[in-house]
Amino acid sequence: MSTDHSQQAGEGPPETLEGLGQRLAAAPGRRRPGRRACAVLEGMLAAPQQAAVSTIGELAGAFGVHASTLTRLAQALGYRGFGELQAVFRRHVAQTGHFYSDQASRLRGLSAPARQGLDLMGRVARDEQANLAGMLELLEAPALEAAAALLAEAAQVRSIGLRQSHAIAEYLGYALGLLRGGVQTVDAAQGIAHGVAGLGPRDALVAVGFAPYTRATVAAAEVVRRRGVPIVAITDGHASPLARHATHVFVAPAGGHFFSNSMAAALVLVEGLLAMVAQRLGDEALRALEGREALIRELGVAL
Repeated sequence: MSTDHSQQAGEGPPETLEGLGQRLAAAPGRRRPGRRACAVLEGMLAAPQQAAVSTIGELAGAFGVHASTLTRLAQALGYRGFGELQAVFRRHVAQTGHFYSDQASRLRGLSAPARQGLDLMGRVARDEQANLAGMLELLEAPALEAAAALLAEAAQVRSIGLRQSHAIAEYLGYALGLLRGGVQTVDAAQGIAHGVAGLGPRDALVAVGFAPYTRATVAAAEVVRRRGVPIVAITDGHASPLARHATHVFVAPAGGHFFSNSMAAALVLVEGLLAMVAQRLGDEALRALEGREALIRELGVAL
């Protein structure tokens, strides 16, 4: 989902498995799923690891329901889609310290034919197609336009993402830096404080993170938000600790058979957002790109 986080109000969806259990036992007068959906939720709570790492199709098959039942379940609980509901289970598993090994164990559990290279590649590709579809379904035009305007007009932009998320943050920082000046990716080697020092209300921070979250990324977002810096968060759900500090939140589903978080949806989200920035900057972006091309020719960088 994408949204202006400052406009959210109300109780909101559960952020923990305990909260989901409480919602399941809610009084009849409160909003709760239907009978079949409640049975599915009970099954997911009984097997959180399976719920965390399975695709929506696999879970639907395991519970003998249509995938749309899981989507309706998520919406009845207050989420915008199944990916946000699953993110609660993924965070729970990540907090046990076995996220990566649990993910990898699914590969060993596949049948022999499914473990073959081409078949496994197809599974991973279909997982990413589902993640992309989920990301697109949750996007909202006003939030996209607002985030693109922020990245185009902010005096300075910093991107931060550590561990696996660093690749997305680095890509965003490099590509945005082709279009405009004042862009840097926060480098852990130089220290987080060095990277975000000097940011103020006229600047922007893009924070990228997925469960299991990196403490330093969340801390950086919290600190700069207190200083009035607008934040764009790219993460796995609105219960993410990054979302709590963000001005704009974009949810990129990251489930699948890969042994860590799948990053295709986040990468495509970044490319689409930066295409909007380029369109918004217009001639300014063209001049910046032409200047970079001239420098590349002068340095003899490209063959």
